[in-house]
Amino acid sequence: MSTPVDPEFEMLVIACAINLFENLLQARFKTSAQEDLIILQQDIPMRKRFAVMHRYDCKTILTNNIRLAQILLRILARIVEETRKQPMLSKVFFK
Repeated sequence: MSTPVDPEFEMLVIACAINLFENLLQARFKTSAQEDLIILQQDIPMRKRFAVMHRYDCKTILTNNIRLAQILLRILARIVEETRKQPMLSKVFFK
């Protein structure tokens, strides 16, 4: 993992990624993860079961990526805030 060179730009990129993931989650899937879990509790053909399981797993991966990117965004915001308070820290965090 490299250190961010321009933290505001890094934050912009992460915010764009979050937006992309959220839009993909809404546009690609017609059902929610909760609806998929309800479908999986029903007696459905094996082929449909695997398709719904795959769809549910894709949604889980996207949701987890959104959460991780939001955490990264908060970390970067905290670093930016601290480096503004204490400019000497910018030498530690940024090259």
